[in-house]
Amino acid sequence: MKKILLVAYAFPPLEDAQSLRWYYLSQELAKLGYYIDVVTIKHPAPLDYKIHNNITIHRVYPGFFESVAYKIKNKIGVGDSDNEKKRISLKFKAAKSIYFLFRSFFGAIFPGNITTEWYPFVKKYFNNYINVQNYDFLITSHEPWVDSLLGLYIKKKNPRIKWVGDFGDPYVSIYTPKFKLFFENKIENKIYKNTDLLIFTNKTVYNSLTNKYSYLEKKKHLILEQGFNIKLKQQNSKNKIFTMVYTGTFYKDFRNPFEIAKALSMLDFKFRFIVAGRNEQFNYLFKPLGKKYKFLGFRSHKYILKLQNRADLLIHLSNKQIEQVPGKFYEYLGSGTPILMIYQNDKDQLIKLTKKLGCGLVCKNSYKEIYKKITLLYENKIKFHRDDKAIEYFSWENRAKLLDKALNSIE
Repeated sequence: MKKILLVAYAFPPLEDAQSLRWYYLSQELAKLGYYIDVVTIKHPAPLDYKIHNNITIHRVYPGFFESVAYKIKNKIGVGDSDNEKKRISLKFKAAKSIYFLFRSFFGAIFPGNITTEWYPFVKKYFNNYINVQNYDFLITSHEPWVDSLLGLYIKKKNPRIKWVGDFGDPYVSIYTPKFKLFFENKIENKIYKNTDLLIFTNKTVYNSLTNKYSYLEKKKHLILEQGFNIKLKQQNSKNKIFTMVYTGTFYKDFRNPFEIAKALSMLDFKFRFIVAGRNEQFNYLFKPLGKKYKFLGFRSHKYILKLQNRADLLIHLSNKQIEQVPGKFYEYLGSGTPILMIYQNDKDQLIKLTKKLGCGLVCKNSYKEIYKKITLLYENKIKFHRDDKAIEYFSWENRAKLLDKALNSIE
């Protein structure tokens, strides 16, 4: 049986995009017969996930700063069931401000960001406990950046190993500080050159990178979008009050919910709008909705899946930049709930995909357009022709099969 060494700083109990991506992919790869050793961080929260027998998890101290941060978050309880109240408290806001101040400071010094403090501890762990010569494949999950930096170290230690670099975003992205580009670009170039297979979540980002590094056109790569859990049962019953749900994170600069909030304030029928995620800083936009708006704060992945499944409409807001496609859209596909896909760029690849899959409506990020589309959906004037077979292509099970085929094609 083939063995995989997966370096994934973000892995459950952390619940971000890359963490969930590699939880599901590793589970499915294990079902296909791979043995996988996952190297990730020690975290104070319990692991409430089933792990396949072919998977062994190695947890390594994340470094002083992030270790303290995780302990404080756990103590404050920002992952508890009533965390929405804690997230709007002065105590949490102060702690969050201090956290990001330190994170920005050290992120300006280290390659990547503050999580690079994990590097020496993992390096020592490899030297003491893991023989990298025993693995057929090395997979590194980005972000954070430290995983790719460790990939360089392991590849140098064992040139025979086949290195697969998975990039949710490119190593150098729009949020890389400009003053760091002179050395971050050099690191990125070195990483891409030393990998045996590059994985990106969308074709657009790969095309933009081939303009930057022409050699990538001849390099083996795989476009592997995010996925969804196909085992979730779809619920067909409707809510008594029309319920719209947004799960994920808003961003001031490139995923701002201003137009959505304005559109919702214009609706003249009974509805509920539920937001789940780290979005407490945007509550003021939805304040005019009164009791029609509910902020849940952070919720577990399992809770989120049920919430999506029970909604009447899922709201998806795409990024302004087309190089990044929010993975939440693919998670929405598994719910069976209609999606209102709001785009901010005419070249957004989800425009065509939404129409092709018949999973929802496409709408420009304009409060007038959003208002019209929601009203039509509420009045049930639009019939969907959901292509379940085409949607199933994006399940984690099928994602893993594509990856399995790509792994076996590496020479």
